[in-house]
This record gives sequence, C-alpha cells and structure tokens, in this order.
Amino acid sequence: MSGPEEPVGAGSLPTRPRPSARKILLVMLGAIVVLLVAMVTIVLPRLRERQERSWTEEARTQLYTLCSNVAALHEETGHWISAGPQPREIPRRAQVDFPKDPGFERLQFDPGRVRYQYQVVVDGNPEGAAKVRCVARGDLNGNGVPSEATLELDPEGMLRPVKWKDQFE
Repeated sequence: MSGPEEPVGAGSLPTRPRPSARKILLVMLGAIVVLLVAMVTIVLPRLRERQERSWTEEARTQLYTLCSNVAALHEETGHWISAGPQPREIPRRAQVDFPKDPGFERLQFDPGRVRYQYQVVVDGNPEGAAKVRCVARGDLNGNGVPSEATLELDPEGMLRPVKWKDQFE
C-alpha cells in the first residue's frame, strides 16, 4: 500500500488558507479611502461652485433692488441720486455690515450684511437725462482682484441686464 487513502467527498477539495482578519480590514479601509477621495474630488468643486453662485446672486438681487429704488425716487422727485461706494473697502472673501450712508438711506437701501461694495453712479444731468449705473464690487476668492456687476438704468428708467466683469473673482 502506498499510504493512507483519502476519503472521497465534500471534504476532499484542497483548502486555501483563509485571509487573516487584519488583511481583510486593510483592504476594506483602502477601499473606503479610495471612495472618500473620489467623493471629495467630485463633490467639493461642485459645492464651491454652488456657494459662489449664491454669493453672486446676492449682488444681482441687491442691484435690482437698488436700481428699482433709484428709479422710484427719480419718478417721485425728478432727480437722480448718487450714493456710495459703501462699504468703503471692497469686502474680501467675507461678509461685512453695510454702513449707514445718507445717499443709501434716501434710497431706502439697507441690505444688512454684504459681500459686495455698492454704488450708484449718475453720468449726466441729475435733474434730467442721465445714464445711471448701480454697481456691486466684491472679491469673493480674496485674491485682491475684484469682480464687478453693473446694472444700468436708461434715461427712461428701464433696467438693462446685469453685466459682469470677472464674476467669480
């Protein structure tokens, strides 16, 4: 006889060594890290973009409010009113309190906390035909290069679409 006979049946298949619990844990942690890195690379830029869009929406909304107030006061008094710029310094990547200003108070414009500096510029005769621009300047990314949004009122008091220069700066 050549040696003990092996029984035939389910137990006769060769068995592989079982991976240790430590190896399984390391593989699972590696997979989790890869998933987290992938999520961060995909999600963070989208969140940043959404945040920047909400910040630029502040400027757009406040400019329409400001220019509408300018047009309403002109309709009432026949005068175009200049105001600002306020706050004096362009906010850099932060929200600041909008300071009291006689021109803006007359226009009933008090936006509260802002990320932009606001100004009303009257080019021409304040008592007649004039080009009126409502301007918002901000530095959303804090690099010292301001973005600028401008909303114009034509001499008849009609609003033109907001124009942006370096929108997300």
